[in-house]
Amino acid sequence: QRLKMRIYPWGFILAIFLAVVVLGKKRKFKDETNIDLTPEQMKEIAYTIVVHKLERERKSFIALPKVHRILNRLGQPQHKYATVHITGTNGKGSVALKVAKSLEAAGYKTGMYTSPHLFTFRERIQINSELISQEDLIRYYAKVVETIEELDAEEPIGHIGFFGTMVGISYLYFAEKKVDFAVIEVGAGGKRDPTNVIIPAVSIITNVGLDHTSFLGDTKEKIAIQKSGIIKPGVPVVCGYDLPQEVIINASKENNSTLTIVTPADLKNFTYDQLNANITEKALLSIQSKYPKITLEAIRNGTKEKLPARLEKVPFSYLEKFKLKKYPEAVYMDGGHNAHAFSAIYREIRQNHPDAKIRSVVAFSNSHNYNATIEISMKNSRYLHIAEHGKRSRAITVKKLLEHTKKLAKNKTFKSNCTIQKSVAGGNLIKTIRKALKLSSQSQDKEVILLAGSFFMMVEAKTALGYKIELDPKIKIDPYYDWKDALTILEKAIKAESDEPIDIKTDLQT
Repeated sequence: QRLKMRIYPWGFILAIFLAVVVLGKKRKFKDETNIDLTPEQMKEIAYTIVVHKLERERKSFIALPKVHRILNRLGQPQHKYATVHITGTNGKGSVALKVAKSLEAAGYKTGMYTSPHLFTFRERIQINSELISQEDLIRYYAKVVETIEELDAEEPIGHIGFFGTMVGISYLYFAEKKVDFAVIEVGAGGKRDPTNVIIPAVSIITNVGLDHTSFLGDTKEKIAIQKSGIIKPGVPVVCGYDLPQEVIINASKENNSTLTIVTPADLKNFTYDQLNANITEKALLSIQSKYPKITLEAIRNGTKEKLPARLEKVPFSYLEKFKLKKYPEAVYMDGGHNAHAFSAIYREIRQNHPDAKIRSVVAFSNSHNYNATIEISMKNSRYLHIAEHGKRSRAITVKKLLEHTKKLAKNKTFKSNCTIQKSVAGGNLIKTIRKALKLSSQSQDKEVILLAGSFFMMVEAKTALGYKIELDPKIKIDPYYDWKDALTILEKAIKAESDEPIDIKTDLQT
């Protein structure tokens, strides 16, 4: 009892202290000192609020009936223009770009919704290759979230998540900007993906490999069933050859859809860029009778386009600044992150550089099967540098990756003459790339360097090599802010456009 009597007063004092700290923090948020900001800075803050709110919902998934309910309230924007729906384990982003550029070359005003983004969030939504503006993203986000809140007040709608909100934003944006076509890339799978609320002019399935197995299935057949979910009654289907064809054939028959399977003329000597171009051509020619402005010339112009970080060759001008004794035959960057992509990457490098040894620098995210990709890297690389990309919350640690390489080395059935290089600065990616270039310059062999494993690492890779890239503003935003705050800040910015900088209450930390 004496002990309790001694403890209770201190516990009471501690409780009061914590209450003061918590309430004081909230008061600080409400009564933040005014900061002078330019209209441009204010827009960046509002934009960052929206991006942060969306990114925090990234792991959430949404049932399609909820997407339909939101789009119904928004006036069914997805049916106000023609669409091309694209899925596939790999290559769907490249095909989406080629389709969009071909339609644009044919004279159609063309929207494109794609993921992930490499450098700025605005890459996800484009019209005629122009990224959605910060201002439009804020306004359309506010409109969609306000609609969701209205629906929730009438009858609880539950959690919507990142992809559900993004589908609402992009479909509404394309409708109000009066596009002729929208090229829609599936996020993952197809059947249950939030984008799957459209009746496209043509459906495209690039290929099927093992990725996102936790929710798509652990076999290619199961994954193909999910991807075939974008096939709609009477809508033509075009797909690549590298998938469980029987699944796609059956789904096409059930929907009375014509099916075209695109196979390279020479399976031993082809590039995936050529295959993606052929898929694009077959898909657009299948709807040419309905959309006569589509011509072979427009398709040929459109299919020349390539996405960055898809077996992207680094120009020599970016390498010469390192003043190396000897330069590699080539340096490639690729955001590929699964076994299917890695096999294709190494196959193409060997095809282009048959006499060179491959030095790989890899960094992976925790949402993918890194074990399989590490194995492929070790089988195809003479030297392997393991690093960790800067997106720490989603990166696989160097320690985990090295543990797996040690297990493989002990496995007598696993054959590889790959040398695992010592990690640099705890796996710092930029320092690892520089170390790989230095060691390559000292090697007696012809070498090709590959930087691959994640789209997140591409920003750091390009930074290390001296590329000038446009990135989103880095601003620390208080999580209390919501869409109403973003809209208010945007309106103040627009009001102040022609005036001197004005005061605005904000929790911006500089």
